[in-house]
Amino acid sequence: LPENRWEADKAVIKYLSAVHSIDLSKINADMNIFIRPHWKSEMNKKAVECFFPDKRVPLLKTLNNIMESSQTLFSPSCFIAGEPHPKHWGIRKDQTLVLFEWQNIGVATPAIDLAAVISSSENKNTSMNVAKIYLESLGTIDQNKNSINKLSNDILKGCVWNYIYFLSNYIDKKIKAPEKLIQYIIDYFPEWIGNTDICL
Repeated sequence: LPENRWEADKAVIKYLSAVHSIDLSKINADMNIFIRPHWKSEMNKKAVECFFPDKRVPLLKTLNNIMESSQTLFSPSCFIAGEPHPKHWGIRKDQTLVLFEWQNIGVATPAIDLAAVISSSENKNTSMNVAKIYLESLGTIDQNKNSINKLSNDILKGCVWNYIYFLSNYIDKKIKAPEKLIQYIIDYFPEWIGNTDICL
């Protein structure tokens, strides 16, 4: 997927809305085989170990507050692709999309997937655009914009969770990451989360 399609791409969002629209009640399988994402305080404690000591206490407080208000994101309301990051998409010869990464397919809410697709530009304008396109693709957009605002806010919470999930797994040595990437997050994340207008 070319970089000029890494932010609020309509085809990507429509593809995910189709995944999310699968009727769970008609799946003839043990639902326990699917991943159930979660966010627990232990993940925050591990994640803040990556940051300089003077950043840890205020950052942990902020993360715990966001975590408490984000638990509904992990309700088993629909299938999620799990890792629809921009680099996990390809384009077929007929210009249709293909998602390569399916090992983390799970059950949660759409915001978890939608947060992953804007990993190159996690800001309120982008999350609002994604929310609007997504709800339009479902035909459920609310005239008074309340649904857009709520989904946009949930997407931003999902962006925070993505970082915490990544960093906590990095601390646990479950994933490997270039030191350059970790340093980027150390420099970027505290300021970003301080300036991101997330409603709790």
